[in-house]
Amino acid sequence: MTFQDHTEGLDKHKPQLDTLNTEARDLDRKAALPSQTAIEQTTRNINERWNVLNTQVNSLFNFYSREQWTYRPTLMLSFTYLHTL
Repeated sequence: MTFQDHTEGLDKHKPQLDTLNTEARDLDRKAALPSQTAIEQTTRNINERWNVLNTQVNSLFNFYSREQWTYRPTLMLSFTYLHTL
């Protein structure tokens, strides 16, 4: 699986996150205070995790997509060798 597959996978699931946030807001408006706190905390945690995953995958994709890895095979071999140590 490539980094591109992972970024496309994240994009594919973004509508589900949007739906979750919309439904959480609707529930939050109708809920009692303790439930509102739980709903807000849960959605905040999910959104933070999503942002971290999205940032990590995109950073790795950008890192490995650089020209230096494409046009300098000896550098890539050196990196690969160091990575296996």
